[in-house]
Amino acid sequence: VRVRQNGKRIASFLFTGADLDQLDKDYMSGKALVNPVQLRESLNRLRDVMFEKLRKSEETRYDRKGKDPVHQARR
Repeated sequence: VRVRQNGKRIASFLFTGADLDQLDKDYMSGKALVNPVQLRESLNRLRDVMFEKLRKSEETRYDRKGKDPVHQARR
């Protein structure tokens, strides 16, 4: 997962794994199927979990900076 921020956060997913090229060919030729609604819902859930974890880590980081007297003295 790669996150960029150009005014709003954008998550990009990169799928990797064994036989990925063959699976892509099977999908493109109609030999393999995907449920697009389920795929979209799963990706949205992953995105939401990822952004929630990022938000919590940023809150923790900023909270620590605000309470750290050594950090404040260095400013």
